[in-house]
Amino acid sequence: MKTPFFISLFLLAFEGFSQKIASIALNESTRGFRREITITPNEYTLDENSITFKKKLSAEDWNELMKICAVIKLQELSKFKFISRKRTKNAAALQATIEVVTAERKYQSPTFDHNNPPKELVALVNKLRNL
Repeated sequence: MKTPFFISLFLLAFEGFSQKIASIALNESTRGFRREITITPNEYTLDENSITFKKKLSAEDWNELMKICAVIKLQELSKFKFISRKRTKNAAALQATIEVVTAERKYQSPTFDHNNPPKELVALVNKLRNL
């Protein structure tokens, strides 16, 4: 009898959480190049050096992103540890950040090598790039 209650409570909490996120952005740059992938509940936008491509985002892709975000502690996003520092010596192709915007606040990760995100962000970065 308790199990359906907890499942319902989880689903309500997850639904409320997914409604809070307004956008997710992956920003990658180096000298002379900038790429930004921005996702909202309805739209995918890719901007490379001011050349913009937009497409409709499916509900399935948004829900998958919300499932990935549900396991990330947004309050700790700025504290995630990066694995390598190649970007500081121009050895990494791009430096990157993740930005999650909710109705209440904007959360941003520290800068990381684009091909070596913090372990907590690997799934999110991969999903953003594969959309």
